[in-house]
Amino acid sequence: MDEIAEFIRAQYQGDLLRGPLQVLIVAIKTRPKSKPKAVYVDVKPDADNIWKLVADAATQSGVLWGDDCQIVDGRSIKLYAPPGVPGWIELYVRRHPAAANARQAVPVSGQALWEAMCAA
Repeated sequence: MDEIAEFIRAQYQGDLLRGPLQVLIVAIKTRPKSKPKAVYVDVKPDADNIWKLVADAATQSGVLWGDDCQIVDGRSIKLYAPPGVPGWIELYVRRHPAAANARQAVPVSGQALWEAMCAA
């Protein structure tokens, strides 16, 4: 989790997000040769484990939000990468649209984030 938190600190340079948040985590896994046409990943790691690890690491980073209890609307998706492309994770965060002064989504992603998640 420390590696993921460090990656988030390196990627995100904005202000600490406050108030209710909407979060999307897209985990793109390296495609095995045995699944040339599959779109969705229906094997481990479980989506809820990815969610918890990434959300806790973002909280630990201390730069994205104060606490993951701010997440009031969250979704995770597991997809396969195109053939020959290594996996990665994309993390999108924004103030919840129903909250006053909602901001644009803040992307934090990369292959290093996926590798760090898999190593944790």
